[in-house]
Amino acid sequence: MARTRARIIDRYLFRETLETWAGVTGVLLLILLASRFAFYLGDAASGRLPGSAVFTLLGLSVVNYLTLIIPLGLFLATWVTWYIQGVA
Repeated sequence: MARTRARIIDRYLFRETLETWAGVTGVLLLILLASRFAFYLGDAASGRLPGSAVFTLLGLSVVNYLTLIIPLGLFLATWVTWYIQGVA
């Protein structure tokens, strides 16, 4: 009986952490991509970058940023979930 309760609590905390991680990672990614998009758009407007390369560079930036955002998002999601649940 106690193992069943522990599994239910573990699944609940995992689900809450996963949902929070997805939200945090999405928001951080949007913020960084909006910043990069403005930078690339400024370069394209000044002629230093072809206009057709803006979205290509933005797509390549996603891969670079995800390597930083995924661990940070997981840390923040774990911290927020445990803090909200009163575990910490």
